Amino acid sequence: MNKLEISVLITTYNCGEYITQSIKSILNQTYKDFELLIIDDGSTDNTEKIISGFYDERIRYIKLPHAGRSKALNYGLKVAKSGWVALMDADDISHSVRLERQVEHIVKGNNFIISTWSAYFVKNKILYTVETPQFGPEVKRKLALHSYICNSSVLFNKNFILASGGYNENLERFEDYELWLRIKDKAEFVVIPGYFQFVRVRKDSSSNFNKIETRKIIYGIQETYYRDFHSNFLNYSKFEELAVRGWREFFYGDKIKARSQWEKLFFAKPSIKIFLAYLLTFLPTFYLNSVRELRFKLRLKYILKKIMTLNELPLQNG
Repeated sequence: MNKLEISVLITTYNCGEYITQSIKSILNQTYKDFELLIIDDGSTDNTEKIISGFYDERIRYIKLPHAGRSKALNYGLKVAKSGWVALMDADDISHSVRLERQVEHIVKGNNFIISTWSAYFVKNKILYTVETPQFGPEVKRKLALHSYICNSSVLFNKNFILASGGYNENLERFEDYELWLRIKDKAEFVVIPGYFQFVRVRKDSSSNFNKIETRKIIYGIQETYYRDFHSNFLNYSKFEELAVRGWREFFYGDKIKARSQWEKLFFAKPSIKIFLAYLLTFLPTFYLNSVRELRFKLRLKYILKKIMTLNELPLQNG
């Protein structure tokens, strides 16, 4: 039986500093049956020169005028040779067995979104990890607050995504989160346990202005679904909805509104975690924003895991 050939899709814009590692990590995969489709969204750096230095017949490079990531993704899906597409960010690194593990989970249903756990790093240091729930309904449930799916780790059927409207080309960021929310009721989410995707944390794109805009974008994406919360997010109790609405305001909205939601819970369903976050909302906005960006919980969890196991997660080098 012939192996299934898939398309690995990288969209890139001025990522010449990192893209070599990204490409090498795909070319060195244990699963060999793929095309590596690189859609260059009008880069003005040395990206094209770097890619021309790779001599591998599996690489297909297309350069477009700069139009934004969502448009580049949709274009890549349309021209990909295979029906099954694995996404890859130009500054991330895939574990050498990532594709092999994912292809094992392809089934007859074309509505499967197959992703993996991910580790976030700066330079050669892992900062924290994200273990997405493996149970599909729990993934959908958690979408109410965050995108727990690492977009650069997904493998999906391109025709299913395109038939669902593809990526929202009006969004410059978080187009993946908007997509998962839009298709959550007809998609099946499969999460492979294991750190098969390494996501680079880049400080050069994290100005305070961008952080403020980031929160606005996510809040706006969620708005449609929060208008009819019970229809869009099943199996939430009244108290759980209040908690989630509070967390939404805490992370992306108004700290005073977060307090208002949580105050309704304190006597009915007390929570130490919510109470501590409630206290943080009394900090000046500047300091609260700094706390929100630290990913303190995830970093502490990873540190404790290293201490308990006396073992550090090795970073793949492409």
